[in-house]
Amino acid sequence: GFVPSVWIVIGPIGMSMTLFSTLPVVTQPFLDTWNSGFQALGMIFAVSMWGVGLWWIVIASLYSLLHLAKKESKIPFSLGWWSYVFPLGSFTTGTYALNDLLGHSFFAVAGFLQFIALIGFFSLVLTKTMIGVFNGSLLLSKSPQLYPLQQKLITKTIGLRFDS
Repeated sequence: GFVPSVWIVIGPIGMSMTLFSTLPVVTQPFLDTWNSGFQALGMIFAVSMWGVGLWWIVIASLYSLLHLAKKESKIPFSLGWWSYVFPLGSFTTGTYALNDLLGHSFFAVAGFLQFIALIGFFSLVLTKTMIGVFNGSLLLSKSPQLYPLQQKLITKTIGLRFDS
């Protein structure tokens, strides 16, 4: 469904944090006179984006939890669940880059906590993906009329047999 896609927004936020945090480092060799300006620009924008990203993570988490709290609602596993993992990885990378720029222990601890969460999400989604591939459930369309054709193609291609 739609719920995992709410997390995708965090990816560009994390990449922009990484960009602004590393800008002073990569421009110093050839724009040394401008370096202090790039450092100030990097700090302002990266910290601002970190705040926006944290806010979005809170909003996305609340949206996901509220969706799960509905009795008739659940989030069925699909490859869309990877949109929990990659944006969080991007945000974690941005947090570590911000730590390198500022050298403040707060961002080192925040990055570590994000990394632990990332490992958890990654492990869960990887496990569910592998199970779905090995039992064939991720390889089949959600359209029942296509099952016989898909099963035949999957059996022919990778040798996975479906018991009827």
